[in-house]
Amino acid sequence: AIEFLENAIELYRAPFLNSEQDYETSWVEKRQSEIHEMYGEALSILATHKYNEGLIEHALGYYLSALKILNHREEIVEKVMRIYQDRDQLQDALELYHWIEKNLQSDYGIDPNSVLKALADEIRQALDNEG
Repeated sequence: AIEFLENAIELYRAPFLNSEQDYETSWVEKRQSEIHEMYGEALSILATHKYNEGLIEHALGYYLSALKILNHREEIVEKVMRIYQDRDQLQDALELYHWIEKNLQSDYGIDPNSVLKALADEIRQALDNEG
């Protein structure tokens, strides 16, 4: 199954059904959005698989690509923040937290979940201890 995901991700290059063509656009845009989101989900699944295999660099790349599409997915942000934390990229982890915090506030008027807040606090504390 993972091989099929890798092949699908490799094949996906641009939005399906180019809207410059003469289509009735509402259904085209809806379908483009659905396919684009499925692509993001595939990236996330593949990232988790790579992470579980110990291929952290590959996983990180797939997670970051997934976040470009699924930019409100807190569980993906948490995974990336933990990878950054493990690699002592604490500032990168906090920047990612602030990015999701801004997205959630501007789009939904909500704060990140308690798990992300606690992780950000833990990382801030580690940064304070370094300084």
